[in-house]
Amino acid sequence: MALLLFMTLAAWSMGSAVGSSPDEDYVLTSIWCGTEGNPPYCRKDPDRAHHLIVPAMVGEPSKCYISQGQATSAGCQVSLLELQTSTANYNSINYPKNYFNVARNLVSPFVEPSVVKIRLLNSLFAAVLIVATTSILRRLKSDLFLAWLAVATPTTFYFIASVNTSSWTLYGATSFVVGLIALFQARNNKKAFLTSFGLTFLTVIFSISSRHEGKYILLLLALAITVSETASNKKVNYSDFYKALTYWLLGISVFFIGRDLLSGWLISFHLLRDSRLKWVALTFLALLPMLNLTQKLVKINRAYALGIGSLIAALFLVYDRVSGSFTRIDILNDSRVEVDEGIRTTAFNLLINNVINLPRFIMGFFGSWGLGWFELEMTHAVWLLSLQAFLLVTVFALRKSSTLHRALFVATFGVMCLAILYANQQTFTPIGQVIQPRYFLPFFLGIVIIAAANKTERYPNSLVITVAILATISNSIALRDTIRRYTTGQDVFISKSLNNPIEWWWQFGPQPETVWLTGTLAFAALWAILIYDRNKEELNAPNSPTPELAS
Repeated sequence: MALLLFMTLAAWSMGSAVGSSPDEDYVLTSIWCGTEGNPPYCRKDPDRAHHLIVPAMVGEPSKCYISQGQATSAGCQVSLLELQTSTANYNSINYPKNYFNVARNLVSPFVEPSVVKIRLLNSLFAAVLIVATTSILRRLKSDLFLAWLAVATPTTFYFIASVNTSSWTLYGATSFVVGLIALFQARNNKKAFLTSFGLTFLTVIFSISSRHEGKYILLLLALAITVSETASNKKVNYSDFYKALTYWLLGISVFFIGRDLLSGWLISFHLLRDSRLKWVALTFLALLPMLNLTQKLVKINRAYALGIGSLIAALFLVYDRVSGSFTRIDILNDSRVEVDEGIRTTAFNLLINNVINLPRFIMGFFGSWGLGWFELEMTHAVWLLSLQAFLLVTVFALRKSSTLHRALFVATFGVMCLAILYANQQTFTPIGQVIQPRYFLPFFLGIVIIAAANKTERYPNSLVITVAILATISNSIALRDTIRRYTTGQDVFISKSLNNPIEWWWQFGPQPETVWLTGTLAFAALWAILIYDRNKEELNAPNSPTPELAS
């Protein structure tokens, strides 16, 4: 399976020109140069402070074809092969340096082969790590893997097989979710537990080594998995759990509503707006159930109260850290106004517009925005088929889950939607302009995998075959769209041969039609083997909701 997944991703690695992914000029310059230059491939500009001299194919590889629109191929890059440029567009503090440092080992005097090698390395890491983590759980592995495959094409595949920093975060977060679920399931199996722990630790390293928000995504997903696994425990007393949850919801609501009311009447009390006050309130609410007097009045399970309190504190911590990186806003009391061509737009107008257009953002996970710099338009069948595959695996999983697990799905999906709205509101931009779906894609993939793990029945073969057909067709069309975009431009129908006419292609490797055929057949074969293995498992073991650990 790892080989077939790698072959699929390798086809995506070969399918687009240098500079095709968002911010690739920034990423490539950071890889080639670091922060101090990397002679002979990159050197400081003696005439301009904080500028570095790099090959034009590194510093501005997409400039010649992005500006011309989707009908222009990448053939114009021929004129850049011998040129150099001076740029200050490289990483200093915006991203962790580990990803750039690893990729720099593949830098050579020849830009195109170096870029393809980095893409293939990312594809190899992803294939090995994802298949390794999903293989730990024998009974759950196929369901978790197929749930991920159902939503991975085209956007996830495209970014994993690119040089974009999102690559490591995407497959790292995917593997982390599967590995942590295996870790919970392996509590009584020392060998499997140690294997799960080692792989999960490795996924954490990948996830946090390329993008700063990776650690917050992992924290939220870890909280969701912890709640999920706790809810799966038959010893859970739901009456006590709901009582503790109600206590916290009431306590938090009273605190924030009371704070806002008092700060409105007593403006001089600046302490009420001190961000540290909420931590005092959280500590108070956590300690209150520990008192004997409280237990006499209202019996609240102390363990559940502490557990829920820890989850709420973690959510506040993530919010503080992420929002602290930007200008913090009060989304319901935002006085900003924008006037464009005499039309006045308030923050509230923007918020309503973004709430209405939120489904458009979600569709971006399936490729409806296009790929690359969004000038790579996907045939509408691509995102429609991927959306259908997502709905099939998710709706079935929710139907076969407990009420608490359904509530967990709604809660995590709701947190993601609120974060999307907050990010767009913070930048004061409507959905579709600045904030891209790839920023939230790792969290979305984690939500889908957790939902698949929580169901009490395996996916039926009829559903799996249907999803396999939908995903395979979507992957094939999307890959062909991508290759067509850079070989001739999208003014040529994808039904025409990719080999002729052709205006751009690598100076090495197989021809475009061969790459497309390899990616299509490898992905189809991956699904075929997955279905075969599931049928074989059904014959060898009775259908049981209890996952077994791979020995």
